[in-house]
Parts: sequence; C-alpha cells; structure tokens
Amino acid sequence: MTASDHQPPRVSSRLAAILAADVAGYTRLMGDDGQATLAAWWASRSEVIDPEIAAHQGRIVKHTGDGFLVEFATASAAVACGTAIQQRLTDPSWIRQYPDFLYRIGINIGEIVADDEDVYGNGVNLAARIMSLAEPGSLWISANIHEQLSGKLQPSFEDTGNHWVKNVDHPLHCFRLLTGRQSPQKKPGRALDFGPLSLPEKPSIAVLPFENLSRDQDQEFFSDGIAEEIITALSHFRELFVIARNSSFCYRNTPLDARKIGQELGVKYLLEGSVRQAANRVRVTIQLIEAESGNQIWAERYDRPLDDIFLVQDEITAAVVTAVGRNITLSEAEKSARHQPREMGVWQLTARAEWYINSMDRDSLTRARELCLECIRRYPASAPSYSLLAFISVVENLYGYNSFSPENPPERTIELARKAMTIDSDDERARIYLAYSLWVIGRHDAAHQEAQSAVKLNPNSAAAFSALGIVHAYSGSDGYDQAVVLLDKAMRLSPRDPFLGYWCMHRGVAELLSFHLEAAEAWFRRSLQQHAQFLSPLRLLAATTAHRQKIEKARQMIRQVETLEPSFNLQQYRQRVAPAFRHQKDFDYIVSGLQLAGARER
Repeated sequence: MTASDHQPPRVSSRLAAILAADVAGYTRLMGDDGQATLAAWWASRSEVIDPEIAAHQGRIVKHTGDGFLVEFATASAAVACGTAIQQRLTDPSWIRQYPDFLYRIGINIGEIVADDEDVYGNGVNLAARIMSLAEPGSLWISANIHEQLSGKLQPSFEDTGNHWVKNVDHPLHCFRLLTGRQSPQKKPGRALDFGPLSLPEKPSIAVLPFENLSRDQDQEFFSDGIAEEIITALSHFRELFVIARNSSFCYRNTPLDARKIGQELGVKYLLEGSVRQAANRVRVTIQLIEAESGNQIWAERYDRPLDDIFLVQDEITAAVVTAVGRNITLSEAEKSARHQPREMGVWQLTARAEWYINSMDRDSLTRARELCLECIRRYPASAPSYSLLAFISVVENLYGYNSFSPENPPERTIELARKAMTIDSDDERARIYLAYSLWVIGRHDAAHQEAQSAVKLNPNSAAAFSALGIVHAYSGSDGYDQAVVLLDKAMRLSPRDPFLGYWCMHRGVAELLSFHLEAAEAWFRRSLQQHAQFLSPLRLLAATTAHRQKIEKARQMIRQVETLEPSFNLQQYRQRVAPAFRHQKDFDYIVSGLQLAGARER
C-alpha cells in the first residue's frame, strides 16, 4: 500500500445549478405493483432522463434510491433539461403506458462542495427541499434560478410565494413551471385586512395540519385526512367556534407561532399534531395549545393498529371537546362520530380525493374525480364520493375549467348531490353543492332551502354560510342585508379560505344592488386581489365604476375583459348569468353599467 492510498479525496468548491428529482409515491407504487414500477423506472431513465441530461451537458453526481442529483454549469441548462423531462414524462402517450408514475423536480443554484464521489452544501440541500414542495409531474425552481433566467428562456412560471421547509431558518421563495398541460395553481387566499379579530363568546379552536412523519411523502393525504376528520367532528358541536380547514391548513410548513396564528385566525386554542404510519400501525401525537400564552393545555399519544384509525379519531375528538368546551358531553362526541365513514377503503379514497381537490388546479380536480369514481365502483353506497363529485363539478364551473354546458349540465351536479343525500341525509356538503347548482339555474327557493339545511346541519361551516349568503345576495332587496351578515360570518369562520375572493365578489353584489357603489367597488377590488384571474369581479367592477360616472376607467376595464376573453358580449352574458338573479331588474342594472362601460352587445 502506497502513501497515495491514504490521501483524502480531492475537494473543490464551486457555484453550480443542482437539479434534484425523485419518483412521487415510489414506496406506494412498489407496494402496489413492484414489477410494473421497476419497468417504468428503467424506461424513464433509459428513454427520457439519461438522454436529456446528456443532451443538456448535465452530470449525475448522486443517486438517492428512486431519485438523483444532477449538476449543471448554468441555470438555463438545468431548467431546459428539467422542462424537457417533465414535458415528456407527462405526455399522454407516456401516462397511458405508465399511469401514476410521475417525477418531482426541484432546481436551485448555489455554492456546492464536491469530492471525487459526492456533492454537498447548502445549494444541494435547498434543491432537495424545493423538490419536496413540488407536486407529482411538476418542476419548481428557486427565486435565484428565476432571476438568472430573465430574458434567456421563454417558459412561463407561476409565483408560488414563500414556503417554510424543515431545517431551513428562512422561507424559500419558489416558482412553478407552467407547461401547456398545466394551469396556474390556486394559492390559499390572503387574509383581508378586517382589523384585529376579537375572540368569539364560545370556545374557539383551529386544527392545524398534522405533520406527516412517514417516510413516504405520498402519505401526506393520510395525515391531512385525520386532521380534517377531527375538524368535521368538532364542527358539529354548536358549543364550539371551529375555524374552517381551508384557513387553518394555510399554516402548513410554517413554524408554530401560537400567538401569531391565534391572532390571525381569532381563536383561543390551537390543536396541532403529527402522524407516523408504518406497516399496519399508526401513531398520532397531539397537543392542545392556548394561543395567547403558547402553553400546552393537554397532550396525548395514540399508538394503534391501522384498522382502529376511526377509534383514534373518536378518542382525540372526545379529549379535545373535554379540554376546550367543558360542558360538552361524551354522548355528543359519540353522535359526532357517526358522521365519519366507517369503511377504511372509502375513507382512504375520499381523503386522497380531497387532498387533490385542495390544489384547485385542473389536473388535480381530474385526479380527484378519478378517485371518487373508483370509490363508487368499489363502494356504491359512498355518500362522500357523490358529494365530492358534485363539488368538483361546481368548482370547475366557478373557475372556468368546464362551464355548465349541454355536455355538463347543472342537472348532472344536482343528480350527484341528491344521490349523496339519499345515502346520507346529514351530509351538509351535498346540500351546499346542491344549493349552488339550483341557484345558477334560477331555482332560488329550493337553493335557499338546501343552503339553510346545510347551516343547520353544521353551524360552523364557512362553506354553508357562504352558500346561503350568495343565494340571499341575488334574491332581491329583502335579501341584501342578510347576505352581508352571512358572508361576513363565512369570512370570519375561514379568513384565509381559497374561495375568499369568490365570497368577496358576491359581498360586492349585495352592496351594488343596494346602491352602495363605493362599498361595492371596494369589495370587487378585494376579490381581484385574491384571484386576479377571475373575470367576473372585473366585469362587475366595470359596471360599478360606470354607474359612478367614471366612464373612461370603466371602458379601460371592459377592454381588459375583452383582451382576456375575446368572445365576451352582453348577449352571451345574459344567457349565462341572468338566471342567477331572482329579479330581472337587478340583472338589468348590472347590464346597464356594462353598456355604459362600452361592452359589445354581440
């Protein structure tokens, strides 16, 4: 043995772009069909990934099981390579051959330390963290990569904002690549500036997203599902004020600052926890915190066989109720438990479907529909599946992904919601989606009845209050004041809801039809702050601005509408929107504002 055999490896430091990638849900895929998964893995590497890396002069520096790290000399080469890989591996021809086999890719540029066998450093670590944020089939990049690409490449990027990740003491500002098959993600709504939120008279609580401690990141739907089941159970207690899931789940990957979160949501208590699933067992650790002081009031750990997950949920719900609302009895906890599906297969499929729905983008909604249909195929009496299918139909119409048409009539949504109600008459979500479907075709009394029933079934449902408020907003002068009260209630229950901008728009309609034009304008602008891609509040803002005699500004808004939607005209608008108004004169007032703003008749 020579002296050279004992010499340490050569180490160098340099600036490089690092691409980190892995297969989404690889452990689950191997468990479902190991042979098919390995075949897909080899095909993806040999046919797509390795040739693209070579073509873009990249160098694989590390394999990480089902993933890998690639070094590039420039940011543009790394992004061009990642884009080419994802475009090929999300192509329908590939998906038909290898369904559900998708990669996540994250790219960062920074200083790395390399020896003869590996690379290290903060640049590598951040690339891996960014990859962990990416959805299956997507590519995310850091802000410094985005800055480097300015003027060099043409792909579009969506700003996803800041994200907190483990072992990083500052938020990561990331961007998501948009391809022809992707739609911009709907980001969680920002809390509007309503001022400090005072605590309700009754005990108030927010259930934060439970941390997934399982090795398989694909199991995040499982931890989300447990937290959501607890929210659903607690929401049936009239003695509690429960923040909606859509707002409390905005704090995912955020360091726990109990006082700040409590102030932002206006609650006294926070429930947070973690879930670890391994083999056929699940461990749930949970603690109840007083938000103002940060003091732990109660904590417990549940270690159970996976088959007993519903018993774990019931125990947690009962314990929280005892700690927060001391006058709530265990019998009421047992009553709440009956709202939960008791078959594990149904629960797992619908929990995964809701996990996809929360993204609100076109592809995720499609995947959620597939899961619901699979659940119905296996469990024909699954009320949540029919209810979620109705919800997906409503959301696609609201977001413009698949508007109601002869091929997708609102009657189909009504049929799905009523099917869910036939199976489970206490499913308030089915009544909410039925109310929306009845409202948009002009059946106002029936819509009001269903929305009112949903509120009675779940007095802590922001979605139920918003549905009832929206029906009132379009029901004439008798309903405007009530619409304001109900929509304010919805926004108080869920101040960070993804649908917040939609609720603000209808809040503006109630003000507009009450001739409170300045207030209406403010609400339409708040709606656009939440969802700049919504054309409905922009049209309503143009009509309001015209009625305020700001004609030139209103015409500029109409030109913007026509740029974004070249087919827009008043004839089409009347056919699509008029049935939502109980009284023709209310709709005519809005149309007259659009005419003043210069909208085309046809």
